[in-house]
Amino acid sequence: MHRVIRSFISSESAGKAAANYNLKTMRRKSTPQDDLFGLWASPLPQGQDQCAKARPSRIQYVRYARVAVDEPVDGLFDYGVPLPLVEQICVGSIVEVRFGPKTTCGCVVELSSSHSPEISPNRILPVKRILTPEYRISPDLLELGKWMSDYYFSPLGQTLRCISFFGFNHFAPEIQVAYSLTRLPGSPSGKFTEKQLKVLRLLETSHFPLSAKEILRATGVSASVLDALLRKGLVQKVLTEKREVSAANLIPVELEAPLPLNADQNRALAAVRRAMDEQLSSAFVLHGVTGSGKTEVYLQAIQHALDLGKEAIVLVPEISLTPQTLQRFSRRFGNTVGVYHSKLSSREKYELWRRIESRECRVLVGARSALFAPFENLGIIVVDEEHDPSFKQQEGLRYSARDVAIWRARQRDVPIVLGSATPSLESWRQAAAQRYRLLELPRRAGHAATRPAPEVRCIDLRAEKAVMGLAPTLRAALLETVARGEQALVFINRRGYAPVIACDACGWL
Repeated sequence: MHRVIRSFISSESAGKAAANYNLKTMRRKSTPQDDLFGLWASPLPQGQDQCAKARPSRIQYVRYARVAVDEPVDGLFDYGVPLPLVEQICVGSIVEVRFGPKTTCGCVVELSSSHSPEISPNRILPVKRILTPEYRISPDLLELGKWMSDYYFSPLGQTLRCISFFGFNHFAPEIQVAYSLTRLPGSPSGKFTEKQLKVLRLLETSHFPLSAKEILRATGVSASVLDALLRKGLVQKVLTEKREVSAANLIPVELEAPLPLNADQNRALAAVRRAMDEQLSSAFVLHGVTGSGKTEVYLQAIQHALDLGKEAIVLVPEISLTPQTLQRFSRRFGNTVGVYHSKLSSREKYELWRRIESRECRVLVGARSALFAPFENLGIIVVDEEHDPSFKQQEGLRYSARDVAIWRARQRDVPIVLGSATPSLESWRQAAAQRYRLLELPRRAGHAATRPAPEVRCIDLRAEKAVMGLAPTLRAALLETVARGEQALVFINRRGYAPVIACDACGWL
């Protein structure tokens, strides 16, 4: 062994040879006398923990955070808060922590000056960082998350990740070059082109400077138009925080006046308004036939909430989030309307949250997750087509958005309106038991009142034998429609799927 080591030292590549030496062989065969490089490790005294050297030294933290981690485990876990984070962290903060061999995220549920007594101080790890420090889950949403975790048997950390408006993600404001008006153009007739006027009107109505991309997308002009306004001194470049704003929210919207209501609509609206004025957590089942004007009742109830300085959440089935639906809300409430759905990226959800925080967005229309909007002064919740099965989430955290909306309305002492032409059996039973108040709209309203309701006929297949799936009466009606040059839609069951066995002769099922 001595000769081998001396030969390494005498060679020109002594350092390289020592680095390549088989450490396992040296530890196994060498003795303390042979340990020229300090590679030999003596055994620890009998009974001493072999991992004692790997343990972190005991650190005294001034604050401890109890965190619900985004993992399929129950309970809260204690973490120490480093001094640089003491002033920033609070209940509801989203943090990054080490959990076992990996790094994960979680939500701070409790803060304390001491850790749990059953945990050794040597085992407490520090919080690594705070994600999006300006964002936190509000106390009422934390309470809602605890209820959902208990009611739907879901780990609290994973429940809070679903409630968090943009998940457990980290975002920081980005700086961009934007454009704003240097002065109002006054009377621009004869001085500007039509394209230049479009840009000036857009910047005049905008609440914040806009980037070149946003201006060109909203107006459809070229970059040369913007350059010409810069040369004239009417537009200036400024540095501002980057915002992801859709083109629909940039274009000024001409607001529409409320439509006149019939007697049934007025009675329903008066009941909802009274609940808002008295801050009652009342649940209303708005049962109205198709075309009875349920949406107009929603709109005027939301307007009353806005007049009181409050906000509104409107839940609609994902399939109903059409441009026509959104335009109707935008034409009534302007650019204060926000849209939340599953197709938005995390960054777009973050920007929407910033609009909510600054009160630029006061009416949120969306699918299930829009229910968790962090409005501070919520005034009303509307669930349109409340019977729709898409309000039940079937993956991840499984919950019914309609039921959670009712719980949140009671929590915030605000009314909730469940609208449908065919209410669910659960809501109908609650209304029959007078736990919910039933509001009826039996007649068609507005322009729909001037048009006759469609005729519905049920054909008894026991009296008429279907040929190739079509009854003779239906076949004759289709032929008459085609002969008049009109069109017809025929909906058929899924082929190859028979949920029941039926007898054409007697009608037995």
